[in-house]
Amino acid sequence: MGEDKISYLGGSYAGMLGAVYAALFPHRVDRFALDSPVDPATIWRPFELARTPAFDRGFAELADWIAERDTDYGFGDTAQEVTRAVSSLLDRARTSPIVIAGHPWTAGELGSLIVAGIYYEQYAGLIASALAAVAAGQEPFVPFPIRPVPPPGVAGVPADNHTAVNIAYRCADGPWPRDPRTYLRDLATYGTRYPLFGPANANITPCAFWPPAMDHPAPPTPGQVSDRAPGVLVTAALRDVAVPLAFSRAVAARLPGSRLVTVDARTHAPFPYHGDACLNGAVNDFLSAGVLPASDLAC
Repeated sequence: MGEDKISYLGGSYAGMLGAVYAALFPHRVDRFALDSPVDPATIWRPFELARTPAFDRGFAELADWIAERDTDYGFGDTAQEVTRAVSSLLDRARTSPIVIAGHPWTAGELGSLIVAGIYYEQYAGLIASALAAVAAGQEPFVPFPIRPVPPPGVAGVPADNHTAVNIAYRCADGPWPRDPRTYLRDLATYGTRYPLFGPANANITPCAFWPPAMDHPAPPTPGQVSDRAPGVLVTAALRDVAVPLAFSRAVAARLPGSRLVTVDARTHAPFPYHGDACLNGAVNDFLSAGVLPASDLAC
């Protein structure tokens, strides 16, 4: 495009791309704001396993929230009772999908609802209501698609295109274990330690069978060649389940001169939609005026 430098805003995976770009092309970096970036040094198998405990903590918070409102949802008035009730609902759906209004609710779909609830604390009531409805045999209100849908306005693209592209990128981003016994061992360990989310995070994926010819050497991680790049602004939520804080903190630490701005919330990629004026203001000031906070900032 003829520009000597670029400014960039990216969250989650896109935040990781910004970190890698800064490592590869430090002389091209202007104002980079990386929101909840994944640490490129961990992609992807180590990342999936390492974030599993955060899933557990996120569900514990959600279970506490639901237990405090037992009269609304009927899952029990302690976190332990809520956990047992939700686990029982998932077991029921694994045995046979729960058919409501012609739609068979599978354990996978119910699991997707739960993940949405632990990723974003603002969804707690919505997800609790949906799970309670399914448990009662009633049609739940879910304002977002559970199954893949075709992208709007693009004719001929299959509904699972996003899933397929996600798999392709993740399989080619870095090395994956090739021996299925590795996954069996991880399943035994993580499935026992984290019964709700361990099996899904530790399970085998198509990446174990990705053609070796399509593997590429991992790109340089921030810190290897990034000392020539200017500092970037990294934002993150303290109780992020999708990308736990340690990963985003590592990105900031490996890009010299960077600043980390955090908000005490259970959410993912908080800029701008979490609505924290302190965090949003720090990002807007940096992108508009190029001014980093004097030090790391806890909003």
